Amino acid sequence: MATLTDEQLNALAQRAYAAFIKYPNVHAVAIGNCERGGREVDELAITVFVTHKLPRSALAADEVIPPAFEGVPTDVVEMGIPQLAELGDIPGVAADSKDLDEGRYRPLKGGIQISGDAITHGKGTLGFLAKVQGDARIMAVTNWHVLFDNDHPPSAGMRVGNPDTSDSCSNCTRGSFGGLVTQDYTTVDAAISRLDPNTQWLAEIQCIGFVTGWNTVTMAQAQSRTYKVRKYGRTTRLTGGTVRRVGLVATVQGPNRPPRLYSNGILIEPNRPLGGGQAKFGDEGDSGAAVVNAANEVVGILFAVILDTSSANYGWGVAFPVNDMATRFQQQSSIQLIPATATRIGDVQTTPAASSRSRADAAAAEVQALGHRIERELSGSEQGRQLAALWMRHSYELGRLVNHNRKVGALWLRNGGPALFQYALRAAKLRDQIIPPMIDGRPFDTCVDSLMDVFVRYGSDALKADLQAHRAALPPLGGRSYEEIVAHLQDRRRG
Repeated sequence: MATLTDEQLNALAQRAYAAFIKYPNVHAVAIGNCERGGREVDELAITVFVTHKLPRSALAADEVIPPAFEGVPTDVVEMGIPQLAELGDIPGVAADSKDLDEGRYRPLKGGIQISGDAITHGKGTLGFLAKVQGDARIMAVTNWHVLFDNDHPPSAGMRVGNPDTSDSCSNCTRGSFGGLVTQDYTTVDAAISRLDPNTQWLAEIQCIGFVTGWNTVTMAQAQSRTYKVRKYGRTTRLTGGTVRRVGLVATVQGPNRPPRLYSNGILIEPNRPLGGGQAKFGDEGDSGAAVVNAANEVVGILFAVILDTSSANYGWGVAFPVNDMATRFQQQSSIQLIPATATRIGDVQTTPAASSRSRADAAAAEVQALGHRIERELSGSEQGRQLAALWMRHSYELGRLVNHNRKVGALWLRNGGPALFQYALRAAKLRDQIIPPMIDGRPFDTCVDSLMDVFVRYGSDALKADLQAHRAALPPLGGRSYEEIVAHLQDRRRG
């Protein structure tokens, strides 16, 4: 057989997958060493993975994997089906077996929990921080399926955070740290979010150390069975393993996530614990974790794990190459990601302050700062704290309802929503500015009540319950200044 390049071998694996996926129990194909008598030998073969082998007598003539494909030997191997390592209920995996790392970390770094909006409740791992060639942006990298699902597609600027997207009056407790920039769930399973101005970060991964660069695992390195890697995830924390195959081709799907055909996957066998027993390279919630080699170079991003406890490959992980992600985003969005590296532990870096030339960034920062101040001042009373908490829990959903639900959007306009919002912001900013008692001939508070009814009608069960429970805490707004509204809430506390 003529010597083939890694690129040619990857293409061969994809053609073999297309040819063999129709065969009984076949679910993946890769290139790697041939197995004989349960042991690998140094002979290149097309590995055809099946959930379980069937005796030849149980197969029709056209259901038997041929001994070779395009001149390359084939090898049929049993392996469980990898599934997305997202946070959710997976049968057979005990929840109490997990030692979660759900902490809040500042400065930001790889390996920590990341979450998107409060609706999907997605949680995974921030893999690492990356730079953008030619500008000062710093990007947080994770999986697409950590932040989105079938019911909640990507939205520009969506907030992400650690350990979640909760907000607060100061940076000392705020979870939200950035906004979505771009994502892809076709070629790779990745999403990148830009860190906010003045955010501190480290070119490090929790319990692994500083990143020295990116690299690629070759076919020859995988065949050697000596290529060691590590990862740190929010669920299983620090784990290690050995790359066993590259060029893995299969289709993966998780609960409420679309199926995705992937190629060039990296298959990783976890290190076995001392004394024997089962081990896992990853688990649900570890999605997005960076896979790092012995030189502290990122080589891949974990997205799936075999969690079938009956499989001999239980706990094996699947990652996609980090360079595939970089190539995809450069082609798709003209964003050239490059490694964010360091040469020593604890080298804290800070994203630049918002440019005075960026009006949009400055306006967003001003609104955010105003929101923090309002929350701090409302927290002086129990009713104010309830209102602030309600806004933090449901602001994303309220925005989506207004901007993406046509009926809600129409009712928002009909009931003076834009004017109400602007008058409220102006009153909070100027403090003594009086909110007008009437909007387009209707009492201000009547318009507010009408909009509350709209959100109760079209909102989620959680939003509906909170609005109904805390509606009485909202004081009259029309004809009052912000200072008078805050004083009213404090008077209710004293009363």
